[in-house]
Formats: sequence, structure tokens, C-alpha cells
Amino acid sequence: MVPDRRPPAGLAAALEALTAHVDGLARAAGIPLPAHLPLTLPLLGPLPERAAAVERAVAAALEASRPAQAIWREGRVFCPRCESLDCAHAAPPSPTTVFGGYAPTGWPQWLDFTQVCVDRRVPGLDGIFADPPQVVGYADADALTAALLPEYAAALAPWRPLGQVVVGPVPADPGRPRHSERHALTLQVVALAQPGSPATLRLNTLGLSSEVIIDAATDGPPRGVAEGLWRTLQQAHRLVARLNRRAGTAAARGEAFDRAAALSTLLGRLRADLVRLFEPRTWRTRHADDRHQAGVRPTETALGDAREAGDDRLYLDTRRETVIVIGPRGRAHVFTLRGRHVTSLRLAPGELTRRTGRDRWKPLAPDAAQAFRDALPLPAP
Repeated sequence: MVPDRRPPAGLAAALEALTAHVDGLARAAGIPLPAHLPLTLPLLGPLPERAAAVERAVAAALEASRPAQAIWREGRVFCPRCESLDCAHAAPPSPTTVFGGYAPTGWPQWLDFTQVCVDRRVPGLDGIFADPPQVVGYADADALTAALLPEYAAALAPWRPLGQVVVGPVPADPGRPRHSERHALTLQVVALAQPGSPATLRLNTLGLSSEVIIDAATDGPPRGVAEGLWRTLQQAHRLVARLNRRAGTAAARGEAFDRAAALSTLLGRLRADLVRLFEPRTWRTRHADDRHQAGVRPTETALGDAREAGDDRLYLDTRRETVIVIGPRGRAHVFTLRGRHVTSLRLAPGELTRRTGRDRWKPLAPDAAQAFRDALPLPAP
């Protein structure tokens, strides 16, 4: 009789969940999912602390497994001259400079955003000089790499910008748009490739990091500009992932696919969405405005997640003294300590690790967690 070698159901489910979580972190970091990942699993101590320790260990182990060719740094471009993302030429020298493509000899070109808009005669240009300034934008594609000499163009094989959308001047703190200096924001579609593997498309942000944007969305008012920007960024990630899947499916089937045309459509949509977002109140629907004025918020999902969350899914935002509830499928909800729902958002892969790793979000103490649950409104009968 062959012994039953099936793993216990609970262990199988835990391994499946851990693998999915590691895969999300790997994708966010631009690292291929390794077949094995050496980890030390803490088995004693409070569960939130053990979970946070495992998250940090996973992030460190993934970084250690990063192949030399798997290059990725948010907020930077690849410098063919230095063959690096870490040199001084790879980052914008100021918040108002934008990537203008490459010089023939490989140097990244950083240009003043306002001057670029003047040179291009961007629609709405006069609004830049208004008080407060109006946000304008433009899209770039093939021109980013067109000037490169062949020997430097070849160096872009592992990291190649396909196109970008640039908008500005946007508030450096989207949560406080009237009381903030102004930056230029770039969403850039990049093709990452390793020898023998097809390219993978990813979204890069310049001018404002995704960390700054999610912080502003978490701290800002519900349905404010910051939350709208975070949702637009999330949608941009989904559009790039969809474009990547369409190109991969077409290649596998031997079908023709005009990636350049699809990319142009994607960039045009993002430019329109971002410019519209920063037009005063226009991104909000009349229905949402009415609900905002009445103080009504879509809290049912948030309350349900909060009531069902274990202690290991409750965190204290140390800066704002609010409770962060981690729900299913990347949902995160912000509550006051007295159980009032503030806002909700979706976390990008690896975002929880970054928040807990910087001690911005700390596990909520058991007594505070119970007090928070007691403060939540009772479910409707």
C-alpha cells in the first residue's frame, strides 16, 4: 500500500500563499521568481512580529538572488555611457527636469520641463504660468533613443525606454496641492530583457516616487487629488501589464501585433487621465461630490475587512496615529483609532514590506487591536 504523501491542507495553502506573495514582490522588484529561496522561519513570538520578520527576509533574499542582468531602480534611467542605473547621470538633477532621451554618445539628457513645453508648444502652455499653475502634459516614444550611435544603443538591451508621459507642474505633496512646491512627473514604459528571454514591460516613475504617492493617498482626504493620482498610477500599471500580455500572446501564436501603436494609445490615455486629474474637481463625478458633501463614504467593504482581520493584519501608522487594515487582494483601509473609516486604497506588490521595513507601519499591539475592534460600528441588522 502506497503511503499518502499529500501535504496537510493547511501547509499546502500556506505555501501557496507564500509563493504568491514572493512572486508579487519579485515582479515589483524586476527579479525572476527563483526556484528556491533560503529563509529562516521564526516559530516563536508574536505573530505580527514574525510576519514582519519573514517579509524583511524575503525582500533581502530576493535582492540577493537578483541576476546581474536584472536591473531596475525606480526613479532612474539607464546610462549607456556608464552602463549603470546608479551613476550620477541616471537620476534627474532637480525635481523640475525631465528625461529628454539620449545624446548620440549615450549620455541621458535632462531638460527643464517648462522649456520643453515651450519648445513643443504644448496645449495649455499659458496655464503653467498661472497662479496656481495648471497642469499640462505631453507624450514621447521613439525619439527617446533615436539619436544613439549603434554601439551605445546596443548597451540598452537589458533596459530600454519605449515611451513616456510627462505632466507638470504637479504638487510635490499631492495630499496638499495648494501648499506644496511643484515637480514634473513622468510615467515611463520600459522594456527589461535578459539573454534568451522575451522583454518584460514595466512602469517607471520619475519626479514623484510611488512611495511618496501612496503616502500622500494614505494621509490625504478621501477622494482627494492624492487618492486619484494613486488610482491612476495603479491603472497605469495594469495597462502596461495588459500590453505586455498581449505582446507575449501574439508572439507565442505567431501573430502580428503592432506594439508601437498600442503603446501610443496607452500613452495618450495616460496623458489625458493625468491632466484631467489635476483640473480642479473635474476628476470627481457629481455622484461622488454629492456623497462627499453628505459625508457618506463606501465603508462597508472596509468595515467588513476590519472586523475579519486578525491581529497580524492590523498596523499602526506611526506618523498619523491611524490604524491600517490589510484586507484581501491588496486592499488597505485607513481608520482612526476610534474606528472611523478615513480612506481605502490598493497596495502595490512589496508596498507592505516597504512600510513595515521603515517602521512607518508597526504591528498594532493586541490591547490596542481589541480596543479598535470594539470601536468599530456594529454591522447593520
